[in-house]
Amino acid sequence: MQSNWQHNTRNTLKGANSCNDFFQSDQFKDRHFPIKIPLEFANLIDKNNPD
Repeated sequence: MQSNWQHNTRNTLKGANSCNDFFQSDQFKDRHFPIKIPLEFANLIDKNNPD
């Protein structure tokens, strides 16, 4: 991560809904543990790969 933590916190996918919207899927579910994926890493994920 090249940025500071405040920048990464603001630019993070938070929760199942934002993850499903970003990845155009319904694989993420809201559970007890929060989902947080920095956009810097999310942009590296191949959205065309179902695995």
